[in-house]
Amino acid sequence: MSTLSHFKDMRVEEIMVSPVTCAYQSSSLKEIMDQLVVYQFQGLPILDNSENLIGMISVKDIVRAISQGKEPAGTTAKEVMTNNIISAEKGSTVFSLIKVMVENEITRVPICNEGKILGIICQSDIVKNAIEPGIRHV
Repeated sequence: MSTLSHFKDMRVEEIMVSPVTCAYQSSSLKEIMDQLVVYQFQGLPILDNSENLIGMISVKDIVRAISQGKEPAGTTAKEVMTNNIISAEKGSTVFSLIKVMVENEITRVPICNEGKILGIICQSDIVKNAIEPGIRHV
């Protein structure tokens, strides 16, 4: 089976990472920076108090905030996060997700159902799943 047909048939829930490490809108940039370092992530989904996905924050967003003179300990995720989230619904194909990532120049996409985050897929998850299983585990 070719990689292309593999991804056209595969659903996002087959490769998404779950559960997802998230931060809250009230989290300080300092707290988020600590999470990013500990987990070696480049970004995190941001939730409101009802656990709804309301934004994404990346290392780039944090560096931009620092360059603007914002103090990480005194700045919240809500002040810095990207609000217009591009997400995918459970049941979407991995191929359609790849197209969305490329067209929007994004590296991670949360997988949601009715505003609740179920999982997340990063570009590296796609690459890992493009490799033949026998080769991947050598």
